[in-house]
Amino acid sequence: MSIDQMKSQSFKLRELSEWESLAEKTLKGKSIEDLCTKTYEDIEIKPLYTKEDRPDSAVLPSAKKNNDWYIAQEVTASSLKELEEKISNALSRGQDCISFSLKGIKTSPEEMEQFLQAVFEKNQTLYINDHETVKKIHHFFTEKPDFNGVLAFDLFTHGLQNGKLINKESAAFKDWLNQITTLKNSGSKLRTIEINTSIYQNAGASAVQEIAYALSEAVEYLEIVKENGWGIHEAVEHMVFHFSIGSQFFLEIAKLRAFKHLWKAILREYGVMEEMEAVISAEDSLMTKSALDPYVNMLRTGTEGFAAVVGGVDYLHLSSFNETFEERSVFSERSARSMQLILKEEAHLSKVHDPSAGSYFIENLTSEMGRKAWDFFVELDDRGGIIEALLSGTIQKGISEIAGKREWDAAVRKNAMIGTNIYANLSDSVWDDCLGSEEGAFDMDDYARVERILPFRLSTAFEKLRSKAKKAELNGKKPLAGLICLQTLKAHKARADFASGCLAAGGIDVILSGPCHTAEDIEAFIMQNPLDYYVICGTEEGYGEMAQETLEVLRAHAPNAVVDIAGKPSEDDESILKSNGLNGSIYLKQNLVEKLQSLLLIWEGAEEA
Repeated sequence: MSIDQMKSQSFKLRELSEWESLAEKTLKGKSIEDLCTKTYEDIEIKPLYTKEDRPDSAVLPSAKKNNDWYIAQEVTASSLKELEEKISNALSRGQDCISFSLKGIKTSPEEMEQFLQAVFEKNQTLYINDHETVKKIHHFFTEKPDFNGVLAFDLFTHGLQNGKLINKESAAFKDWLNQITTLKNSGSKLRTIEINTSIYQNAGASAVQEIAYALSEAVEYLEIVKENGWGIHEAVEHMVFHFSIGSQFFLEIAKLRAFKHLWKAILREYGVMEEMEAVISAEDSLMTKSALDPYVNMLRTGTEGFAAVVGGVDYLHLSSFNETFEERSVFSERSARSMQLILKEEAHLSKVHDPSAGSYFIENLTSEMGRKAWDFFVELDDRGGIIEALLSGTIQKGISEIAGKREWDAAVRKNAMIGTNIYANLSDSVWDDCLGSEEGAFDMDDYARVERILPFRLSTAFEKLRSKAKKAELNGKKPLAGLICLQTLKAHKARADFASGCLAAGGIDVILSGPCHTAEDIEAFIMQNPLDYYVICGTEEGYGEMAQETLEVLRAHAPNAVVDIAGKPSEDDESILKSNGLNGSIYLKQNLVEKLQSLLLIWEGAEEA
């Protein structure tokens, strides 16, 4: 066949029903509907999307001429001198935006002025959204009207982790309003009003909740500054929205696209008819990171950064892979910055206009996300807006419900975290959880007490299990399980591997017997490996009398050992086995956190004895 002939060839058009018919033949009695899944946003994800799934009104494309963004990696240091050096180093290695935090740095006004003068001379776009840093340096920018970027923090959310919500009649609130108004009146181009939803996402909120909270808070800010003499256009030009980007790649893209679309709808209600794009900054999610097998965090961060870029953010910070358990290192900071350079300079994502536009799946997901978020926003507005919802605890309750579902999915391994709840590496170092509350200086006359919104990481429960196992080992009682493998390798391997993987997630190592065909084989393994815990591994058919025989041998030679079986026996079989000394079982979709917690008591109890 010639090249010209090949060019004229095309696939025969097929109906969706033909694909479904063929697909169902491979599903072993299941239907196509069984492949559909529900997200935390209550959106149904189908296995295939076609042009029939395109929304009636597609999300309007971005007005941006390209998809470029600022690499806004936040720089931290222990002194101003070190901070200046690290900023210069970052800019010389591809970063195109100055972003830093002054947390923990004590300095005089003169030293600060000298440092900022060096920053001004670099003539780069600025991105700072740390509360403490903004308060320290904002007044230096009143005479720098041409400086571009972001110098803002979210007045409403920055205290929520500590259970504090700003009072709009307080001196602190009035000081903030005076600061941003002074900057605006000086002709500053800096964006000084931030709507930051990271606290919600890192506490477990769904994408729909994030969008609705962002819209509601933005409306709150618009009304506040309008009452204080700002024009709507002025306010919008000084606003920036900040999101955390989670691990669900397509959902996160749809979240950003849906938000942009709904923000335009809000602006139209305020009479802004011309194109004014929402300026969005983003960071990867804290919730998805683990202190176990930490290099996997690079993959998580890279995926989340990729989603943020495709979703069309304007500023992006990616965390260092080791932030959950230690200070950032030179290597981890460079790796995080390099991820953005790869996305920009090697994947060329900055040069593709609205990369996900036209995807049947993403367009449908964007439409569904937008519809649900708008309905939720309207409901929130009818109840008095975001401030009332925070004061009443409605938001905290809603986030807590979703967080509970996320924790359950991690516990039963529906949400697989490589190196943490699946494929755990027992040779990994175990670190203490360093995620704590960031207590700041709060004058309670300026704040109202509200229920705290606390960030969490899905891996924390498993990290605590690993820490317990490590403590037991250091005390001379290493958690170790004997896997009694019944019959042939083919018969027991699947369940032996499954049990080993489950136990490793809790820091419990295993010793495998050879194929055990007789009671004598089982007895020999037990005598050679006297342990506190054993797991019987085999097939349902192979268990039968042999499982009971195994229990009898254990009762005779290891009467104090705890014994489980791999797999979930029927209720009748389990009842019989338990009457013969079986403790329980290890099975698919089990709450692994609870199971491992109970097993680790074996060695904790032995240690106390």
